[in-house]
Amino acid sequence: DMKLRYVGGETRMISVLHNINYNAFEKKMVEIYGSDIAFRYQLPEEDLDALVSVSCDEDLENMMVECDRLSFGCLFF
Repeated sequence: DMKLRYVGGETRMISVLHNINYNAFEKKMVEIYGSDIAFRYQLPEEDLDALVSVSCDEDLENMMVECDRLSFGCLFF
């Protein structure tokens, strides 16, 4: 059906301060997952082909706002 799907892989939960900046966030992610990472998240009601990339302070802040807006959490890749 030509749609993206998440199959397999590992799921890990990390805890970060709400006001973390992107450089500190990236450092923490590299410590956990290694240097070859791309960080994206899925908004509720959206398909996997509409993942939102996080690559700067503004993107990270927007992600935190979306998480605050949701009562049931977020799904990150």
